[in-house]
Amino acid sequence: MPENDPYRSRFNRWHDKQMDYLSFSINLVFTITIGVVSFVISQKDLWAKPHVIETSLLYRGTLVLLGLSATVGVGAVMARLLAFRYTKDKVKVRWNIKRNTSNLTQEKRLVYKNELTKLAKRILICEAYIWPLFYSQVGLLLLAIWSLIVFF
Repeated sequence: MPENDPYRSRFNRWHDKQMDYLSFSINLVFTITIGVVSFVISQKDLWAKPHVIETSLLYRGTLVLLGLSATVGVGAVMARLLAFRYTKDKVKVRWNIKRNTSNLTQEKRLVYKNELTKLAKRILICEAYIWPLFYSQVGLLLLAIWSLIVFF
């Protein structure tokens, strides 16, 4: 697509919005997970019914699901932050190329090209993990909430 193509700018704008909402959603689900963990721990006395092993297992299972959700949420946030970092670095390399276009040697061009390729691969790897981690985070949180509903 040419640089002045209106569809390109529209795509870039919506892609930016999508990434912003993804970041917000990851953080929101992570915050809700921590809140539910706090609730479950504060209600520990309700879970401690005498001679009922299933309740104890449900309590521990819920905490495990919430812990996994929080861990996956941290992983999603880290993948997102790394993708931001690599994208920033890629823009910086491109800016250096543009700034030094007149006095770039063939060797330096090759170094910049290799660095851009390396950063592009890293960005793709991070972005490949973000959505599955987010879906896993939400799924684990929903399983934990359903186990709470079953208990209460």
